[in-house]
Amino acid sequence: ANPADAWIPSRVYRGKAAFEYRPMGGKAVRLCKLDSSPSEVIQKYLNAKAAHEERKHRTGYTVANMLSDYLEGQNRGDGRRRPLSKRTIKDYEECAAILNRFIRDWLPSEVFPETLREYMDGRKVISGPRQGEIAYKRANLELVTFRNAWNFAAERGKVKGNNPAIGIKPYEYIPRDRYVGDEEYEKVLAVAPKPVKVAM
Repeated sequence: ANPADAWIPSRVYRGKAAFEYRPMGGKAVRLCKLDSSPSEVIQKYLNAKAAHEERKHRTGYTVANMLSDYLEGQNRGDGRRRPLSKRTIKDYEECAAILNRFIRDWLPSEVFPETLREYMDGRKVISGPRQGEIAYKRANLELVTFRNAWNFAAERGKVKGNNPAIGIKPYEYIPRDRYVGDEEYEKVLAVAPKPVKVAM
């Protein structure tokens, strides 16, 4: 550690362009520019820490409550002529679990478009060969999950105001640059279960 940084509070780090507070179990919070004075950094840190602690002990209607209500509603088929498939619901459950890692204790009114844009830009692949890269497809689906959950809660009078997910630009998909060859196709066909064989 650099002795010149001894004044920096615990869990505050120098990011690429700003000081960041990284609370245990919470999302990194941008404090101020790297050329800010120590007193400004410390004050911003104290404010961010207080806000984080307040969220941890919050008992109001949080983002976690909103996502939970939405998932329960989808499992019941609320507002739908036909219920969602089990696979789609599983995808939404996985998305809600990831969103809850970052903003579960926030009030919905504290989530702004810039909050979700920052989330999208920082959403990384958690494991596997692409670990650390932007998880484009999952980030898009998580944005849809949040948007749908907000709309579900708004229809039931549990949240007010504009949906912050509206207008957030999703990532564009890059088309694949190769086709599956006949040999690969035949190998999959040979071991596929009967329903997949029929579809193929």
